[in-house]
Amino acid sequence: REGERAPATPEEEGREYGRALLFFLDRLEERFTTEESLKRLRFFVAWGHRWLPFGHHLWALMTKAHDLPTARSFICRFFESPHTMVPRTAL
Repeated sequence: REGERAPATPEEEGREYGRALLFFLDRLEERFTTEESLKRLRFFVAWGHRWLPFGHHLWALMTKAHDLPTARSFICRFFESPHTMVPRTAL
């Protein structure tokens, strides 16, 4: 995003991941059916949740979402509290 600086702290990176998920969800809604969108969203979260402490909870929520408004609600609720990105993973 032009004019914005890159996240500089783990907390800013956590917020950015939440923003990225919502942006991705918006693009999915524009281009795919609900079923295909949920499949792609779950794939994205399956890889990305590893960089968040308690990211497994976000992944569990995505597996329970049966439509896009519910997925959006789960994402928003998860990121209401601050989350930090971990500096390293075992990947």
